[in-house]
Amino acid sequence: MIKKGEYAMNYQKWFQKSQLQGLDGLEIIIYEQRKFDINLEDGNIEQFTANHSTSYLIYGLCKNKKTSIYLEKIDDLDNDFFIDQVLKRLKKKIEILNFNEKDFLFSGSQKYKTILEKISILSQYLMIIKLNYCKNVIKVY
Repeated sequence: MIKKGEYAMNYQKWFQKSQLQGLDGLEIIIYEQRKFDINLEDGNIEQFTANHSTSYLIYGLCKNKKTSIYLEKIDDLDNDFFIDQVLKRLKKKIEILNFNEKDFLFSGSQKYKTILEKISILSQYLMIIKLNYCKNVIKVY
């Protein structure tokens, strides 16, 4: 099981269920975004927001045809019913396609590379210290 952001995804479960549904291949791409905005006026903080979002792009391959589904704001990525519904919808989208060209999925190595998360020292500081730092940086410019 891979823990990424707020949610955990059991890839093996998704791949096994995709085979049971008759898909020839499955590719899962995870997009994770962290955003921090500060609005200053006359050196004072007017407002600030911090956001974190995770979304998933899932490609399915069946009979040399490929299509995708985009998912966001998912509560439970390992719920069997949810996985089955997503894969059924993906397969149905593939069956609708009526072109003759062969399609493919990313043909990487047998094992995907592990991407180490960068550890920022900024996360160790209190929010007020970060905000004061930003105010001081803007005063310099």
